[in-house]
Amino acid sequence: MQRIAWITICLSILSFSCDKNKNNTVTPQVKIGELVPEIELANLEGTTVHLSNYFGSVILLEFWATWCPDCKEVLPQIQTLYETSKGAGYSVVTVSVDSKPEIVRTFMNENGYSFQVLHGGPQIREQFAIKAIPTLYFIDRTGVIRASLVEYGSRGAEEVERLVRQLIDEQ
Repeated sequence: MQRIAWITICLSILSFSCDKNKNNTVTPQVKIGELVPEIELANLEGTTVHLSNYFGSVILLEFWATWCPDCKEVLPQIQTLYETSKGAGYSVVTVSVDSKPEIVRTFMNENGYSFQVLHGGPQIREQFAIKAIPTLYFIDRTGVIRASLVEYGSRGAEEVERLVRQLIDEQ
């Protein structure tokens, strides 16, 4: 009986992480060309953060989880983007959809990551209609969603850099 329960849990996790959206488009609840919905979530220290506080700079908004293989593949690039963002005209904000912030805190410490992490639950996944992770939104200085990538893995590294440069170059 325990074996069946374990298999059911694993299949549920895999179905969420492997739900394919191969055309890499934003879902209907958040649309390219529209203002990003406000996010008001706690970071790992418990401080409430508003996404709108980052308006005025280009925002990379990444949804991820510690258990997601594709997320683990792209997080080193997210860290590099974060490290180079200071004074470069863009900000990196990530939202972990893990069940407990303690899991994320441990993961961040073990991997030496220092980028901003907000903790989001089912409500944020629903608000952004997240069907698969990692999902990355590119938001311009005015808060408008300009592009997204879904389940992009390391193969999307060049595209991420190109889109960041394009938005930064727009004045």
